[in-house]
Amino acid sequence: MKKILPFVGITLMILGVFAFVPSNEAHAASYKNGSCTVTVHSDYGVYGPNASTVDAWATSSGCGTLYYKMEILDQWGHSATSQAFSGYFSYRTPTKYFDIGRIRDYTAGGRDSDAYLVEVTLYSDSGHNNYIGMANKQIIVQK
Repeated sequence: MKKILPFVGITLMILGVFAFVPSNEAHAASYKNGSCTVTVHSDYGVYGPNASTVDAWATSSGCGTLYYKMEILDQWGHSATSQAFSGYFSYRTPTKYFDIGRIRDYTAGGRDSDAYLVEVTLYSDSGHNNYIGMANKQIIVQK
């Protein structure tokens, strides 16, 4: 018993340290309407200077078929890249790859800002005439 207690104590300390290690996940704002939920995902929340793409996708539950436009926006809601993807999905969009080199830098309050949004705008029709809502995920891009 005396040999087990130190082992248990050390194991608990190690597990406690891992419980407080920050995640690379960024905050996501889901779209919800009744039983329909859409969430935006990306492979990372923070992209360092050596990263080449932002890999993003959206998932849905209880929504049926949705049409979408996916793009990266700056903090003011302006498109931060010429890349935009669209299509339709019922469960998960294909993964979209945004070239980080094509994401424009911008200035917030007189200084450079690294914060962007991967935003998915949702429609009920293929012509994108009937807006349903939007979901987004904040990412940090450090160039």
